[in-house]
Amino acid sequence: ATDLTAVVDVVAPAVVRIQAGDPDTGTAGTAVVLTPSGDVVTNEHLVAGQNTATLVAADGERSLARVVASDAATDLAWLRVDGASGLPVAQLAGPGTVAVGEDVVAIGNALNLDGAPTISRGVVSAVGRSTASLQDVIQTDAAISSGSSGGVLVDRAGMVIGLTTEALVGDPSVSVEDIAFAIPSERVRAVLSEMGLVVPTIDG
Repeated sequence: ATDLTAVVDVVAPAVVRIQAGDPDTGTAGTAVVLTPSGDVVTNEHLVAGQNTATLVAADGERSLARVVASDAATDLAWLRVDGASGLPVAQLAGPGTVAVGEDVVAIGNALNLDGAPTISRGVVSAVGRSTASLQDVIQTDAAISSGSSGGVLVDRAGMVIGLTTEALVGDPSVSVEDIAFAIPSERVRAVLSEMGLVVPTIDG
């Protein structure tokens, strides 16, 4: 069984709230720190049209991050906190590490609530799924709520296997429960590399 406490201890310190645009009308979601020097990844739709965003840690500390590059097609954006050092980081899993049925934990800032991120547990329901906006994503039944976009889906070892991007919301005639999606870490790493950020593999 997955040790939720251990997973949270490893990953949650690297998961932060992100606020972009006007404080009242802008977007709010989640971002993940990938390097100690302040390189961060989030969903593109959270920072679309913005040059900067505010990152808020669980202890309330705020940092200004600039949007270095973004890609709407994959819903990924690279941000950087200039001058940062020693930040807690999350590690991206290597290729071929996702199995249908394996235990996973989603970590994100559901509803943009103050304090520590929200934790939910589930399984990998399917891989290689396609949605209206994204191709070849991970499907999970772990709860992904508004504000959790840009958060992480992690395995039992605390490795990030995907970046959460959207929950499926049906029309009134369609019943939808426990269906959410994450961008595989292998693609996150590849897109960031194309943008100019090389994220080390788990073996260094």
